[in-house]
Amino acid sequence: MSAGALSEGDDIISNINVTPLVDIMLVLLIVFMLTTTMMQYPVVPIELPHAIHTSDAPSKNLQISLDKDNKIYVNGSVRSPDELQRILETEVRSDANVNIVLGADGAIKYQNVMTIIDMVKGVHAKNFALNVNFASMNEAGGAE
Repeated sequence: MSAGALSEGDDIISNINVTPLVDIMLVLLIVFMLTTTMMQYPVVPIELPHAIHTSDAPSKNLQISLDKDNKIYVNGSVRSPDELQRILETEVRSDANVNIVLGADGAIKYQNVMTIIDMVKGVHAKNFALNVNFASMNEAGGAE
């Protein structure tokens, strides 16, 4: 045997094993799928009023919330009334079919809710809904 000659077991490996690469890519795909489903807007602590006759709201694009301290939240971020007006105008101008959902704490004044509703109607939004909790007749204070 001469020095430097290849023996039968010393063949050059010319292929790449892709199984570990595929395993790692699948794990990364699963991690990304799980983390993106968990990314949501921050939850605004409001106590929604109850209603008996409701329907499911369409897919939400613009969520407006009023908490018990009368703070306005748009998609989870605190906004002033002027900022809300600009956001509404921009969103409706860019998409006339934008879905706007208003949720308000049951303890705030009705006038505060009507102010927001007037803003939404003022920009001529087509899809507007109020967010409420579904309740039975007894829970909503209806017929006993």
